[in-house]
Parts: sequence; structure tokens; C-alpha cells
Amino acid sequence: MCQSCHCHVETVSHALVECHRARKIWRFSNLAEELRGVHRCDIVWLLQFWPRQHAKVEGAEVAALLWAIWKARNKWLFEGKQENPLRVVANAEAIVESFKKIRQPEMVYKTKGNAERQKQWSPPPNGWQKVNVDAAVDVENQMAGLGVVVRDSDGNCRAAAIKSLRLPGSVAMAEATTMEWGLQVAEKAHITFGIFESDSLEVIDLINKKSSSLTEIGWLISDIQENLQNFQNFKAQHSPRDCNYAAHSLTKLALQKKETVIWLDEIPPEIMYLFLS
Repeated sequence: MCQSCHCHVETVSHALVECHRARKIWRFSNLAEELRGVHRCDIVWLLQFWPRQHAKVEGAEVAALLWAIWKARNKWLFEGKQENPLRVVANAEAIVESFKKIRQPEMVYKTKGNAERQKQWSPPPNGWQKVNVDAAVDVENQMAGLGVVVRDSDGNCRAAAIKSLRLPGSVAMAEATTMEWGLQVAEKAHITFGIFESDSLEVIDLINKKSSSLTEIGWLISDIQENLQNFQNFKAQHSPRDCNYAAHSLTKLALQKKETVIWLDEIPPEIMYLFLS
């Protein structure tokens, strides 16, 4: 019997795909959209034939996610501990990345090394802190999730924060709002030399006065620029989405939790876990 949904006859496919706890984890994965069109959940079919029919589906990713769901399920059944779905997905993604590095020939991996490093987050200079901010939008529920991560020159996480709020107009407004929120978090963390990164080029250009706007976002940018006086040194720069993964992970958590939380210095393990992949 499946205790999570009171099914009297539980199969492996039900436990790993159909059970509502499993479905919740699948929804946070990169395979969620492809899984919506799947009408058969036989595990062998998912592992062998599903990847052949969909270019976006990798067998290793399917296998890692199935294993992570199985592990989380057993932890709940035998230890009474419920794993955060985001944490389960992050664990599966980390396994896939490790598998790829091991399987990839050494010369090919070295050739791609420089290109990959360009897509990774880079630490700030000594004495500076880097503040990465991002926003995610839930259009259906008219909500926005904000994420902020503060790290030092050694890559140590000094602070992290999440916030959910009603969607403040456009996506650009949400991105500007999370920049303002990042300034507030940085002040609470006593940051004086800050490099602020966002993957919204529009917001960065507005802050750096490379462009202007007479719409509502212009007023918000003016408020942000006034708050810059609280910092001895401030830089705002654009960051590709691939380099902003940590902040983006927190935006999803913000939409899920629907609350405002700031972690200073003592970052919970489950939050740090989101940054692993």
C-alpha cells in the first residue's frame, strides 16, 4: 500500500512516477514538460524508449531522477523525513553532472573547459562581495519570487534571501524589484563594497544610466540609485542566466514558500544544497 496516496496496490511505476509525492518532484525537474505528454509510466519504457523519442530527454537524467525519488521515498517511509522536492531534483542534477564528467574523454573535457568556465559564476575581487539577484514570475497566480545570494571572494555564501509578492506589473519590474531587495539584503549583511549581478540587461542598463525610461520602472530605478549612496563602492553588471543559477534556484523556492526570509552567515544546509549543481 502507498501511504502517501492510500493506493492498495503499489507498483514501482506508481511509486516513482504516479504517486503524488513523486509527481511533485517531477514538476520541479527539467523533464516536467515532456512528462505531461507521457501516457505510459513503465520504468523500462521511460529509461530505454522515452529518451529515443524526445531529443530533450537524456537517459542519465531520467535514471538519476528515478533514483533520487526512490531514495526520498524510502527516507519518508522508514525515517519519517520529508525531502524538499527542489532538493531532490538538485541531487539528481548533481549526479548527472558528475556522471558526464566521468564518462567524457579527458581531452574533450579539457577542450570544452574554457567555454564552460565562461558560463560559470566567478567570485569578486578580494575585499568585495558579489550579490546575485533574480526574479521568477508565476503568471497564472500573478506572483513573483525574488532570490538574493551574497558571496565573498572565496565563494563562501555570506547571505541568502527569498521573498514572494504580488506580480509588480511586468517581468522587468519584477527584476528591478529584486535588485532593490538585493540592496536591502546587502545592507543587512553589512556589505560596503558590492558587485550586483542580474541577468536582466534592461535593469542593469537603467541602473548604469545607459538607457532611460519614463514608465513606472523609471521611478523604481531612481529609488535604487538613491540607495547606492549607502555603499562605499558599487557596481552593477549583467550576468548570463547560467552564471546566475544560485539566485534563480531561490526564486523557485520563494514561489513555493510564499514568505520572506533572510539568512545571514548561518545558511541552512537545504539552502546550500540548492546551489550544488
